[in-house]
Amino acid sequence: MPIQIKKDKLKPLDKRYRKSTVVCAVFSLIFLIAIFSLMGKISGNGGKLPVTVFFLTYISYAVSCIVTLVFGVRAYQKEDNFTDLFQCLFYTASIIFCIIIFRFMLCILLAGYGQNALVSSILGSMAQTQFFVSQFYSLIFVIIGILLTFILGVLSIVKLVKDK
Repeated sequence: MPIQIKKDKLKPLDKRYRKSTVVCAVFSLIFLIAIFSLMGKISGNGGKLPVTVFFLTYISYAVSCIVTLVFGVRAYQKEDNFTDLFQCLFYTASIIFCIIIFRFMLCILLAGYGQNALVSSILGSMAQTQFFVSQFYSLIFVIIGILLTFILGVLSIVKLVKDK
């Protein structure tokens, strides 16, 4: 009789981490869609609804990255899963990218609600157009972070399906 190699099942914390990566991938996809669909509307007339939706998708993406990072670190600590810890580096980078554009997102939100005095105080001596142009590379990094979190979510879906 041939020897069969048993496939390891996902441990509970690793499974929770994988599920959170899938949720984070969904939020990253929603945020990416919001970036490409709402950015033109925001720069055009900047109504309250598009600005609010855009800011809420940003916050939900950032929070989902933080939650996923916590689940990944806990899975590494309790179950000694080095793969989860390595993937957490990408979530850490995504969180850092979100922190970098926080001022930009806050200015968009405040400008959409007509709080130009607050925007000017946040920006300091920079003009609004100069500040928004300077955030181009930061947005590129955020889009890279979004794509990385989406890819990790797809890989987690594959791992969860193989586990069943």
